[in-house]
Amino acid sequence: MKTFVLLCLVATAAADRLARIANYQYGIEEDGAYASTFETTNGIKSSEEGTSYPGNVPESGNYVRSGSYSYEWEGVTYTVTWTADENGFHPILLLCLVAVAAADQSARIANFQYGIEEDGSYAAKYETTNGIKSDEDGISYPGNIPESGNYVRSGTYSYEWEGVTYTVNWTADENGFHPEGDHIPDFSHTREHIGGVDDHE
Repeated sequence: MKTFVLLCLVATAAADRLARIANYQYGIEEDGAYASTFETTNGIKSSEEGTSYPGNVPESGNYVRSGSYSYEWEGVTYTVTWTADENGFHPILLLCLVAVAAADQSARIANFQYGIEEDGSYAAKYETTNGIKSDEDGISYPGNIPESGNYVRSGTYSYEWEGVTYTVNWTADENGFHPEGDHIPDFSHTREHIGGVDDHE
């Protein structure tokens, strides 16, 4: 998993080879839980934490990790939050639309529709005057006990940047947020590349 995080920062590092680590902190508890942060002189920041869940047999189990990293590129700060567990690496690209919004602060919502059904399913869409479009729907699956269950959602959004239209199709369920787009790295084979927990013990 660290391989994927580092690759996202290569462009920034290459642009400033004199950058150094300005701050680094790491701590680990007796139960195997840990937390770490670092910051570099050229604005890269990373923070993550994880907890170990031992399995029923020796040298088995799972590590659940989460964190975020950010970097600056051509005056824009990009931030990615992520989780990693037995189902793979799940990045969430939250700030894809920030650069567009900053470039056109006068943009307004031109169309918005939202509807919800008795079974809890819903559909929503909106479009802004500067070309951002979003469309999503979802359905609720109640659990066997009160206040439990799952929401399965899917949708798409698109935006224009420097004459190019970027489109992201996504799903979200009990296994996390799963974005897909021509400009997004493919993390679907994460476990194939990094192996399982047993491979690193």
